[in-house]
Amino acid sequence: MTHTYCILEKENKIKVSKLGFSWLAFFFSPLWALVHSLWKEFTIWFLFVSVCYFLSKKLGEEIFYLSLFLSSFIWGLFGRDFKIQDFITCGYTPVEFINSSSGQNALLTYLSKK
Repeated sequence: MTHTYCILEKENKIKVSKLGFSWLAFFFSPLWALVHSLWKEFTIWFLFVSVCYFLSKKLGEEIFYLSLFLSSFIWGLFGRDFKIQDFITCGYTPVEFINSSSGQNALLTYLSKK
């Protein structure tokens, strides 16, 4: 099974990032964000969940559970994109997208073309 990987470069450093849905980000949203140093996104998530928690006290707890599911779905869909945006913010430039069976194979394919 092949996946699409984004190759990012900054001077002599290369990062390989997988694209698409992330099940780990879906199930472990806040922990996944913290492990990947996505501080800004984690803070926004925390504020969103906090507001939904206080709204659920007034409107019913279904709002809170719905917001947790919705935020997990957003993390699953866009978590890897958030990580790529973080790399770009740190000065990395996306140079190529490669379909490969693993990140190592994507890196080898990219390096063999250089």
